[in-house]
Amino acid sequence: MSKLRISSGVLTCFVGFIYLSGLFGQVESEVITWGLFIALLGGSSIFIELQEDKSKRLKVISSFMLPIIAFLQLLPIYLWFSYYGSSISDGTPSTSFLAHYLFAVPHISTIILCLLSLYPLTKVKKA
Repeated sequence: MSKLRISSGVLTCFVGFIYLSGLFGQVESEVITWGLFIALLGGSSIFIELQEDKSKRLKVISSFMLPIIAFLQLLPIYLWFSYYGSSISDGTPSTSFLAHYLFAVPHISTIILCLLSLYPLTKVKKA
């Protein structure tokens, strides 16, 4: 059981739940769907890591999930930076919530944790 992988799964769930909670006001349904998908990926990652007897198949699935989670963080990071200072609502109804680049910090942290979780896979075992 890797504590780093579990931490990345917990952070991924947290990021997904932020978008599901409506913290950013009225958002498009695609954003809610993205949040649900990310939360499910994070939960699945935690579930796999908590398995006592992981088969080789589960280890491979877990190793592929982390780069996918990291990749899926890139678009929100780009959007938080590109819409900095403007409203993120489509205008129906209008909102006073403004985008800020600091909202990208959880996404950046998720990428870092996911990549750090993959680091042990790069070590070569000596015979």
